[in-house]
Order: sequence, then structure tokens, then C-alpha cells
Amino acid sequence: MKNIQYVLSILLLIFLGVSCQENYELIPPPNPDDYKDPPRFATMYMVGDATPNGWDIESATAMKQSADNKNIFTWEGALTAGEIKFPINRSDGWGGAFFMAGQAGAKLELNKPQTLRYSQSGDGGSDDKFRVEEAGNYKLTINALEETLLAEKI
Repeated sequence: MKNIQYVLSILLLIFLGVSCQENYELIPPPNPDDYKDPPRFATMYMVGDATPNGWDIESATAMKQSADNKNIFTWEGALTAGEIKFPINRSDGWGGAFFMAGQAGAKLELNKPQTLRYSQSGDGGSDDKFRVEEAGNYKLTINALEETLLAEKI
């Protein structure tokens, strides 16, 4: 009797193994273009004495998100000589995330992408701001995915 139970158990396992293999379906891998460059952030702002609204974080100057590439944010307008950094949103106040200069007092260079440093408040990082040396009309472009800032005089 034990031999019959043993044989039936083996046959059952073989049957289950074969039937499970027949149910596999090959699913094609996802199309990489469907997931291309998802936006990191929905908003981007500017704050600092070089910006139109100064250091008032609740009134930080909004940058415009590109319709074609949601990781690109631009702003055009007048800057004064002074400092600037880029909060990701206003609602977190000074306790939120920022894009900052890679080092303290970094000069805002024209027509050359500059590396941004992402900093979450409380991460122990320094408060490094860009320095705008000459007042004038500028176009600022941030690529949030590549973490770069491009400044152009207009």
C-alpha cells in the first residue's frame, strides 16, 4: 500500500510540474521609451537677494516647467547682483530640498552648464549659493535630471 501511495505521489508531482510548465507565457520586456526620463520634480523656484522676490521663501520666484521635457525648468527676467539658490518647492520652507552651487560663492557663469548639488535640509551639507556678479536680464535653465544650471544673458 505504501508503494502505491509513493507512486501516486510521484505521478501527481510530475503531472503538476508538466501542467505548470505549460502555463508559462512569455511577456516581452517593457519598452524603455515608455519610462524615459520621468520628471524628478513638479516644481522649481529661485530664492536669494539676486532674485525678484529676494529671500522670502513663501514668495520664491517660480520657474516654468517645459512641456516637452518635464525635467527642464526655465526662467527669464532681471536679476540683481547677489546670491541665488533653487528650492524644489515653497511649501517646505527652509526645511525642504534645494539645488545649490557645488561650492560656496560659486560665480554664475554664462553659456556654460554648471553642476548643481541636490541638498535635502538636515543632510549636513553646506548652504552654497551661486553669486550673480552683474545685474541684467538672464535666462536660467535647470535640468533636474542631469543636475545642471545654464545661465544666459538676454
